[in-house]
Amino acid sequence: MSIFNDVADRKRAEDALRESEEKLRNIVENSTNVFYSHTPDQRLVYLSPQFEKIFGYDPKDRMLLWTETLTDNPANQKGIHATEEAIRTGKPQPTYELELKAKDGRKIWVEVNESPVVRDGKTVMIVGALQDITQRKKAEKERMEMERRFQQSQKLESLGIMAGGIAHDFNNLLTAILGNLDLAILGGVQNPRSQSFLEQARKATLRASDLTSQMLAYSGKGKFHVKTFNLSGLVDEMAGLLKASISKTVSLSLNTDQSIPSIKADPAQIQQIIMNLIVNASEAIGGNPGIISIATGVQNCDERCLEQSRLREKPRPGLYVFLEVKDTGCGMDEKTMERLFDPFFTTKFTGRGLGMAAVLGIVEAHQGAIMLQSEPGRGTAIRVLFPALASEEAADAAGKGGMPSAGAFTPRPEYAADTVLVVDDEEMVLDLCTAMVEQLGFHVLRASDGREAVDVFRRHAAEITLVILDLTMPRMDGAQAFHELKRIRSDVKVIVSSGFSEQEVSHHFPEDEPAAFIEKPFEFKNLQKKIGMVMEKG
Repeated sequence: MSIFNDVADRKRAEDALRESEEKLRNIVENSTNVFYSHTPDQRLVYLSPQFEKIFGYDPKDRMLLWTETLTDNPANQKGIHATEEAIRTGKPQPTYELELKAKDGRKIWVEVNESPVVRDGKTVMIVGALQDITQRKKAEKERMEMERRFQQSQKLESLGIMAGGIAHDFNNLLTAILGNLDLAILGGVQNPRSQSFLEQARKATLRASDLTSQMLAYSGKGKFHVKTFNLSGLVDEMAGLLKASISKTVSLSLNTDQSIPSIKADPAQIQQIIMNLIVNASEAIGGNPGIISIATGVQNCDERCLEQSRLREKPRPGLYVFLEVKDTGCGMDEKTMERLFDPFFTTKFTGRGLGMAAVLGIVEAHQGAIMLQSEPGRGTAIRVLFPALASEEAADAAGKGGMPSAGAFTPRPEYAADTVLVVDDEEMVLDLCTAMVEQLGFHVLRASDGREAVDVFRRHAAEITLVILDLTMPRMDGAQAFHELKRIRSDVKVIVSSGFSEQEVSHHFPEDEPAAFIEKPFEFKNLQKKIGMVMEKG
């Protein structure tokens, strides 16, 4: 009886073991994870079926060295070290990640959990499990990139708003200063010394206006006069100026491709980019001997290529014309590169101000891209890309003439009774513009905001010939006032004035455009020409 009991017990134990093994096999073979074991000398002894499904290796190919599945990603060194430590110490190591390669060359990220098998105090086997985390890594990378862009966008947007606001207010002041100086000069101050002082003050005001142009360029709201031209030709024309702008110990090398397609851009703004890049490169070299290389060419950019752009928004894939400036200077680490285009950012240099930040704003406004490569001690390469024009687009653009330039305007005698409504919330600008228009012989009505302008116009609609209308005002802005004036009298002529560029202002008038636009600060002769152009249209 005892023998039968022993046999029955053994049978139950064997059945239980088989059932347990079957359950374990089902778990291993149907799991989404890969289970493995390898010897201390890296030879794979066991791989679960999922390895073949995920990595594409045939069963005959599977028993290889596990290190042969590793890519050359430096991040894999942490995992290699963890396995070596597990073999040496016989103790489990923390979870780590590896980048592995499938049979077809695909790169697959896995999370690894493994433990050593120890016998007689010696590690004889490593067993573990791999979990495919490729999608998780991709999502994490995209999230981090989105966060980086969002943070940069917030930072640049807030600074852009600040720069735009300062420039607007500054331009109002400059308009008053510049215009009053013009009127004083026109008044014929007899003292030659006073005339000289006035002219110097006028030049200083124009230089201050250049400063606001840089601020607006950074904010992406700069003044653009778009033309079709060849970038290589522009660089060649600037060669003498560029050589004069760098240290005598630095050599300048030009390699311009004359066969590149044309681009549609503002030549003055592109010149500013080139100068800022050259100054930046020269400062990086310092007083040491060095080389600055300028090259132009063509690059076909796909989405992957444009992911490297330093701009807030990624441009569309396509054909681009590039300008590249390389230097043999001190180079930058990643942290410095991240801040290179921040306003007023400096390293060891002084006076950088808005230079590189303006480059970023100008390129972004032209729907371009900026690529940056640098390494400490090995120099820097900055590549700026602009959308290339198709040959037929360039031909069409070249065939189109610009706006006819209006000559100096002297009101005819019959205009002496004409009335102009001048609207501006800045009292100094309102006084100035009133004086300028009166100088031309017109009768002037005034308003200090859009609502008052509509009221004045409603009372005097029949006699008002022209309205000079500021865009940014309290209570009712210029765009709203413009539409109200048009409702009262659809044929009224309106010149819109603003410290922002015409491109930036144009979206306020999607359907009915003003007769003309004038950008602050404006000189007397510019206002005279604008009025002449509008009046002569009839």
